[in-house]
Amino acid sequence: MLRSLVGSEMCIRDSPKFDPSDPLYTLLCQDKQKKINANKMASTRHNRFYGSFRPESKSKPYKGFRRGFKESAPGVAPPIGSKKPLLTPPDSQMAPEVARMLMDFVQDFLEYSYGQMLQVVVRKIVHMSPEIRWEDIMNFCAVNSVILGLQQIHAPLSPTRVGLVAHAIEPHNFKFILRYFEETQDPKLKQTHQLPPLLSCLKAMLQTVRQVDNASGLEAKAAARKLELNLLYDQQMLTMVVTQLREYNPTRHDRHFVEDLIEIGHFIVKMTEEFVKSQQTVLVRKRGRKKKQKAKDKAKKKKMEQEGEQEEEEEQQEQEQEEEEAIEEELFEQEKELDVSLVVQLFCHPKIISQYLLVLKHWHSNNPRLNHYAVRMLTQICKHQSGQLLPMLYQVSTLCVFKEIIDNIPTEMLATRSDLKEVHSFSLAITRNFLRSLKANPVLACDALFLKNRQTSMQIAYNYDVPVKDKNNPRADRDVETTMAQEAAWEEAEDQLLRDQYPAMASKSGVCNILARE
Repeated sequence: MLRSLVGSEMCIRDSPKFDPSDPLYTLLCQDKQKKINANKMASTRHNRFYGSFRPESKSKPYKGFRRGFKESAPGVAPPIGSKKPLLTPPDSQMAPEVARMLMDFVQDFLEYSYGQMLQVVVRKIVHMSPEIRWEDIMNFCAVNSVILGLQQIHAPLSPTRVGLVAHAIEPHNFKFILRYFEETQDPKLKQTHQLPPLLSCLKAMLQTVRQVDNASGLEAKAAARKLELNLLYDQQMLTMVVTQLREYNPTRHDRHFVEDLIEIGHFIVKMTEEFVKSQQTVLVRKRGRKKKQKAKDKAKKKKMEQEGEQEEEEEQQEQEQEEEEAIEEELFEQEKELDVSLVVQLFCHPKIISQYLLVLKHWHSNNPRLNHYAVRMLTQICKHQSGQLLPMLYQVSTLCVFKEIIDNIPTEMLATRSDLKEVHSFSLAITRNFLRSLKANPVLACDALFLKNRQTSMQIAYNYDVPVKDKNNPRADRDVETTMAQEAAWEEAEDQLLRDQYPAMASKSGVCNILARE
C-alpha cells in the first residue's frame, strides 16, 4: 500500500503542469475556492458514530474523547459541506449476491487451497517446531474458525465435506491449541490478545466434530466419538473453560470471548451426558497436587537432643527451615468414572454465573443457540444437589437482568422463538422462587446484595438452618447449635464463670447446672 502511494506521488510530481491561460485551469481554481469557502462557512465536524455532521459553533469545549463528542441522531440530514458520510445504508438487493459470491469463494478455497495451507502449517504443529511464528498460528486459527464455522450451513456433514475438513480437526491440532493457550493465558506475559483467535478456532473445531453424524459415514462417526472421548479423558479443555470464566476481565476481552467459552462448556456437558447415557464405564483423568514429604530422621534428632550437641542441632534446624520454605509439590494422576454432576459442579461458582448472566443481558442480539446454551447451564446449576444451589441466583444484579427480560420481550416473539420463550420462563421461575423465599425469610433481602457461594446457598435453601451431616453418624434432623450443646464437655472453668456472674447464688449447691440449662 505504501509503495502504491509513493508511486502515485511520483506520477503526480512528473505530470505536466496546467497552463494558467487555459480556461479549464481557471474553472478548476474557481471550483476549489468555492469548496474552501463552503468549508469555512459551515465549519462542520464529522460524527464517526452515525456518519452525520454537526456544526462546531454548537459544540461544547473538548473534555476528552467520550465527553467531547456530541452524537447526532441517526437519520438527520447533514449540512452542506465537502465531507460525505462514512456509513452508507445497506443494500438489501446487493447483500444476497455478495453472500453467494463469498460462499462460492469459500467453497473453491476449501477444495483447492485449504489442504495446501494445512500441509504447510500442520507439519510444524505436529512436530511442535520452534520455527513456527505466532503470526502463522493466528492466521491458521482465523482461517480455521471462518472455514469451519461456515460448515454449520451444511449440517450434517457429507462424507465429501468431512474429507475436506478432516485435517483441520485432527487430535494434534486440539493438543497444540490447548498447549499454546495454556502457555499464553498468564496475564503476566501480556499475551492475552492471542487468546480470542485460539478460543474461536477451538470452538469451531469442536462444533465441527459434533456435526459428524451417521450421514457422514460410520468410520467418520466412530473417529469423531473417539476424539470426543479423548478430549473428555484429559479434562484439560474443561479446566481451561472453567478457569477463564472465573478470571474473565472485560478490560482484556470483549463479550464474544465469554460467548465462545459458554458454547465450548455446553459441548463438554453434552458430550458427557451422551457418554453416560450410553451405559459405558468411561474413565477420565483427575490431576491433583500433593506435598513432598520431608525426610526426617527422628531417632537421630532425639539422640542429638539427649547429647546436647547444639551445633549439629542448629544445622539441622536450618535445613528444616529451608525445606519448609521450598516445599516441592508434585502432580499425581488418578482415574475416576465420568459423571455429569462432577462436571456441572465445576460451574457452580458465583463469578461463572455472573458471566452467563452477562450473556443473557444481551438476549435480543444473541444467537438463539447461545441463549439456549446459557439457560440450559443455569438450569443444571439450579438443579444440582437437589436444588440447594438455586439461591446462588438470588442477587440484586441477577434479578435486575431477569426483570428486564420479563418486561421487554414482546409477546409476539415468545410465540415464534423458542429460545426467548425458554429465557422468559426461566426468568419468571427464578423471580417467583426468590419472592417465596423472601416472604418466609425477610433476611434474604440483605443477602441479595452480595454474591453467594455454595455453602451460603445451602444455608438459604435450608431456611438458614443447616443440618449436621456426619459421614460416620449422620443426623440430618438435628441442628448445629443443639448438637454442639449436647456434645460439648462441661468444664470447671465454665462453672467458675457462672459463679462470678451471679455472686449472690454462688454459695448454693447445684446452681451451676440450673444456670447452664437456662
